[in-house]
Amino acid sequence: MTQRREWLALILILLVAVFVRLPHLGRESFWLDEAYTWYLTLPAWREVWGVMLLISDTSPLYYVATRLLYPLIGRSEFSLRYAALMPEVLAIPVVYRLGKDLFNRATGLWAALLLTLSPFAVQYARDARPYGFYLLFAALAVWGFWRWAERGRGPGLMVGASAALYLTHYASALFAFAQLGFILADFRRNPLRFRRWFGWQTLAALPTALYILAFLLRRQPITANTWIPKPDWLAPAQTLLYFVGVTLSTVDWRGVVVSIASVIALLATLRPPLTAAKKLLLWWLCLPMLAAWLFSLRLPAYVDRYFLPEIIAFVILLGAGLAHLARRSRLVAYFLLFSLCAGMLSATVTQFFDPDFVKEDWRGAAQLINTQYADWLVLAQDGETLLGLLPYRASSTPAQQALPATLDATSQPALVVLRGASDSTRGLTDTVPMAALGNSPLAAWFTAHTSRVRAVYRFANVTVVVIQP
Repeated sequence: MTQRREWLALILILLVAVFVRLPHLGRESFWLDEAYTWYLTLPAWREVWGVMLLISDTSPLYYVATRLLYPLIGRSEFSLRYAALMPEVLAIPVVYRLGKDLFNRATGLWAALLLTLSPFAVQYARDARPYGFYLLFAALAVWGFWRWAERGRGPGLMVGASAALYLTHYASALFAFAQLGFILADFRRNPLRFRRWFGWQTLAALPTALYILAFLLRRQPITANTWIPKPDWLAPAQTLLYFVGVTLSTVDWRGVVVSIASVIALLATLRPPLTAAKKLLLWWLCLPMLAAWLFSLRLPAYVDRYFLPEIIAFVILLGAGLAHLARRSRLVAYFLLFSLCAGMLSATVTQFFDPDFVKEDWRGAAQLINTQYADWLVLAQDGETLLGLLPYRASSTPAQQALPATLDATSQPALVVLRGASDSTRGLTDTVPMAALGNSPLAAWFTAHTSRVRAVYRFANVTVVVIQP
């Protein structure tokens, strides 16, 4: 392939990446975490840091970037999601270049194509959340590490990208351990490299350390991760399957074909000898996920989307296997590539049109309140429910938190807004039907006061209950 054709192929892949990420981008309302992003565009700059420091698991870089951009692009669902989407698109050429440096040109292009179509990557690119930045900085960090550790280049890219990565998501520290594993595996041959790496990583972590210090000085309590369930023993395997759009709970013929194609491509890559490139990708793919899974056996902390950067190693390993097979049989390699692309694209399209993939319909709930119950007292299940309603409520009268004592004392008709408990740790999130009166924190009150329930309106993961005095 000539250099011109290579660049044309990469440009075409980038156009496809944008095309498959844009449909219905602003159709759904903000879900709870996106509402937090929206909320941080409201306060003045002097107040933004205080708001962020109230939340212990908030890394600041993405929110600062959003705060800088929103005066130019607005704060609608489409604009905030688009601003978060483009960094992930920019990660695709970085993955191409990394695959090319680690293996060859074909590996880079095929890895870029697989990342473009991955339903897992598409889903989180379309959130007004840090995941696009997370993937971009992770790709730059691992590329910079490879250039420094194995190519003898300067550490500038590794340090800068790592610093940005650590400021983007607190779980990114796990990917520093992936680099550490690669370095320590070769410690006897090159002990000086470990000391240098440790020094550069300390420098990269310094901005994040200062932010953590500022948080600790405010003496805020650490946010509890009670919403994270304990993972089962298949969780790491399921996360890898999410990357190509397969769920173990609903395996169909498409999932079987994609799974088999993935296994064949990975086996083709992992044939001996186990080169430095393969070792680095395996450390990057396995260590963060397995470390979090083992830790979660004691204290649940395993969330699929936190391991999004592992998809970098996954698609490059797949691309390398396909490139190797193509040298032996183009027919086999292209059949596997077609199976992977068709299966992933099908799973991606499902996210756009299947109503089960709507996360939380705060817009629908707020529209009901604004049009039919504009002057009514609104009582919300908890602070997060108040936040979910905030971007859409027309009334200037703030909602109040609903407590059993508050409901008992209410002497006027009121609305109680309940939030489903299914914000998920799953990779390809679909909604679970919400039995609002039976599984909410207020379920006991509703059971004891069924006569006061006048009407129940159900939306995706949100329910509005009309109660009378």
